[in-house]
Amino acid sequence: MGDFTFQGGRSGVISGEIEGRTGHIAWEMLIGEVNFVIYRGTGYWPGKQKVRMSESEEAHFLEEFARWAQPKNFKYDVD
Repeated sequence: MGDFTFQGGRSGVISGEIEGRTGHIAWEMLIGEVNFVIYRGTGYWPGKQKVRMSESEEAHFLEEFARWAQPKNFKYDVD
């Protein structure tokens, strides 16, 4: 299971290491039934040039994040 951190204030990126690579995906804080939303299609691998995650890489990133977030009882949505 990867380890994840939130960067930013009311919005930013979630950073996570998956299989030795660090990836990022956009998130934004919400008011209401969910605490935050993660935006599908915004995942990327940083480097000299940002490389967009493939759909399968992003799905894997989100699965690992879900496993990490579950014991923390985060309420979030993926949009």
